[in-house]
Amino acid sequence: LGVSGALVGLLFSSLTTGTLMFIFYRMSLRPQRASSLAEPAQPSSLNPATADAATAAVKEFEPPRTASETVSRPAFLRLLFRLLDEHDVRYCVLHTYEGLPDELPSDLDLAVHAGDMAKLPVVFRALTDQGYQPVQSVNYAVNGYCIDFAWFEGPAFKCVSVDLTYEYRHRGLNLASGEDLVARRQRRGLLWIPDPATEFAYLLAKKTLKGSVPARQERRLTRLVQELGQPEAERIAAR
Repeated sequence: LGVSGALVGLLFSSLTTGTLMFIFYRMSLRPQRASSLAEPAQPSSLNPATADAATAAVKEFEPPRTASETVSRPAFLRLLFRLLDEHDVRYCVLHTYEGLPDELPSDLDLAVHAGDMAKLPVVFRALTDQGYQPVQSVNYAVNGYCIDFAWFEGPAFKCVSVDLTYEYRHRGLNLASGEDLVARRQRRGLLWIPDPATEFAYLLAKKTLKGSVPARQERRLTRLVQELGQPEAERIAAR
């Protein structure tokens, strides 16, 4: 089955665990039925060995937690970036990285070197071990996957979508490989970002094909033109 099969297996296992986790969580919120004041408490019908086994079975499906017992979007992103580095995954955040890891206004778009694809199941397993469950994977394009990670913060259900691109294609046209997108990446704090020329070419192509540019990314394109200089920006746009 290869790497894709490994990803599917991991996601199926995590989805099953996440579903059971949710069921047990909802059961724990149900109010206990009030008993009569005159009615004495009934002893448990389970012997100690059976009770211990039942408790262990429930705990098996409880979401793991970090050492500080906190999970959050910034914590998820910090952990993800650290794990990618620890496993030598060549990646970069393609755009809208200025506020990371504290602010993520949309999906997290990552370019990944195709040669490092086989390392990702280990990264995802480590995220799962810390309470971040991969609950859905969509193969939306050739070498393009969107994976949703979910967790609970108290009673609130949280989710982050991670978009993984190994090759940027549009209608059969290969616009950029994962190798090209990460070839000249630059370090920015906890994460890697593309060099200005690569970021400009990617954003310009993506937004041109979509036919719309959000104000935030329009401002970013303007800053990139200023950084690159108009002659270089025009040369990139003409390719």
